[in-house]
Amino acid sequence: MVRSNPACSGQAAPRYARLARRLRCCWARGKGSGKSGGEAASRGRKRARREALRRTLERRPELLESADLSDEDRRWLAELGWNPKGN
Repeated sequence: MVRSNPACSGQAAPRYARLARRLRCCWARGKGSGKSGGEAASRGRKRARREALRRTLERRPELLESADLSDEDRRWLAELGWNPKGN
């Protein structure tokens, strides 16, 4: 249960609680992970992109024919069994 500080508004306590949870998580992992926040965000974007491509391949593969795909996207899709031009 999060206790609110009388000096704070009602919204400040939940925000503080979320921040405290995040900080505990970061400290539990340790500072020596060698990864900055930017690198972690980049990995997250890459993972999200790959998941979106995988789902598109499963559900609407015809959309991939006209999509603007990078070489990396094409390699990833080829690993999943995508054959451009439907051959």
